[in-house]
Amino acid sequence: MGSIIVVTGPDPELCGRVRALVAADGVVVLDVRGLTEPDPATVDALLRLALAARRLDGRIRLRNVSVRLRDLLTGTGLGAVLDLEVQDRPSRRRPRPRRTGPGRRP
Repeated sequence: MGSIIVVTGPDPELCGRVRALVAADGVVVLDVRGLTEPDPATVDALLRLALAARRLDGRIRLRNVSVRLRDLLTGTGLGAVLDLEVQDRPSRRRPRPRRTGPGRRP
């Protein structure tokens, strides 16, 4: 599973922490739920962390990715570069009522 680091914003020591944990565990999970206003600088920082991990034959995984960050990453094609954990969430859609009657299956 790897070590988990909660990311809430810019942290000048984060890269060093990630490198140390990748060297020890191989995988580091970044809980990014605190990145509420992601921008291109956020994406750049995440890509740099992923590159640092790959140079050590490790990887990072992003957990609790907001819809906004996920859209930013997938819209730029970088969702395939970063390992995004997919969480099973209950559907917000209501089930459609079943219609019965002549000529219709229940």
